Amino acid sequence: AFIYDLKTMQQLSSFTYQSEGWGITYNGEFFIVSDGTEKLVFYEPENFRKISEITVRGSDGKVAALNELEYINDEIYANVYQKDIIIRIDPYTGIVTGRLDFTDLVAEQKKTNKSAHELNGIAYNPETGNLFITGKNWDKIYEIKLNL
Repeated sequence: AFIYDLKTMQQLSSFTYQSEGWGITYNGEFFIVSDGTEKLVFYEPENFRKISEITVRGSDGKVAALNELEYINDEIYANVYQKDIIIRIDPYTGIVTGRLDFTDLVAEQKKTNKSAHELNGIAYNPETGNLFITGKNWDKIYEIKLNL
């Protein structure tokens, strides 16, 4: 992992840790990291010491292949690798509290862009309440209005 200065984007340092990094978000206290499994791991930002982990569970059991993450209004939003959905996760229990289905949007993108793959990008604008989503090799970023 790399640490950059926010203003200058100069690399300050780097370090390694014992996991794959599929997605990362910040809840104001801890980094929350996905590694492609059903686990989300919480790390201290100062030293990347592991604090805790949760297992994400939906109505059908564990939800594996957690990918890109975004922390929004005390919930974690996560892409699920090779699925056309973004799930909402309670950060304290790991329970899936909702899902956003982008099947039609993914199909449209794949129809017009032959190199497009799965959803793999979430960003949130707290000023507008809108979500930005994209995917691997997508040629567009979509702005979505959330009704929270």
